[in-house]
Amino acid sequence: MKKIAFTFFSCVFLNAQNIGVSIKPIEYLVNKIAPNVNTVVLVDDNSNPHNFELKAKKILELDKSKAFFAIGVEAEDVWLSKLKENTKIKVIRIDDGIKKISYAHLHEHEHDAHHEHEHEHEHEHDAHHEHEHEHDAHHEHEHHHHHSGADVHIWTSTENLKILSNNIAKNLKLLYPENAAQIDKNLQALLKDLEDLKTKINEQTKDLKTKAFISSHPAWGYFAKEFNLKEYSLEFEGKELKIKELKKMIDLAKENKACLLISSALFNTKSVNLVKEQSNLKLANINALTYNILDEMLNFAKTLHNNCSN
Repeated sequence: MKKIAFTFFSCVFLNAQNIGVSIKPIEYLVNKIAPNVNTVVLVDDNSNPHNFELKAKKILELDKSKAFFAIGVEAEDVWLSKLKENTKIKVIRIDDGIKKISYAHLHEHEHDAHHEHEHEHEHEHDAHHEHEHEHDAHHEHEHHHHHSGADVHIWTSTENLKILSNNIAKNLKLLYPENAAQIDKNLQALLKDLEDLKTKINEQTKDLKTKAFISSHPAWGYFAKEFNLKEYSLEFEGKELKIKELKKMIDLAKENKACLLISSALFNTKSVNLVKEQSNLKLANINALTYNILDEMLNFAKTLHNNCSN
């Protein structure tokens, strides 16, 4: 794992008025539920949450916070204990109730896909025999390309967003009891938006001919699981795949087992360009760290529909 650099200075405790969060999508939820609360986001738009520097200015902003809503991302594991030593911030976990999936989830359906492929071509013995060897290669890939922990990108599922929203509202009411009624009202509106979003995404993805996509960074596992899709990634443990593994990804695209390549500015690597050139997959800019994560999830579903239906 990449280590995060820290620059700590003496911080004077001020009246707590803010709510701290790690990333923009969580800021969006807080703002929808309590629009009058000022939010401080740890990771800026142009920063990689897996590798960033926590500056003194940000510490001062967080020091004014009434609480910090944590979701268990890698950055929090590294800096939260140090931040608590330097400030009086109260850290509240809002991921309670969310069932985490392993990064192994990125590969757990490969066997089924290859098993189905064998049946489709069982009358062609040579092709079938060659495919068995291909399965062995992919089976080996399964055992050597798992991340060591749980997938932290919990906010890319509508059901997880509902849990996060409920937990945010519960804690905001404890922090601001005088606004409890309005918080409940705003929460219900957000939960309706999330249910509507789930319906729209289902409509866009339920009849896809190809249900797998390739990502530059493994951020969409919960989205894939919720909507019966499959994510492959060009990254393993924060590093780009080696050429041998990249070739397997390119082969998946050439065999029509993956229909879309997605990336964002923060994770637009040389591997992305190589796979795009060799596979002729459409490259779409899909950002799991964007502020309005609901709009981005629907945009992703529409992009899948437009590229994976035929």
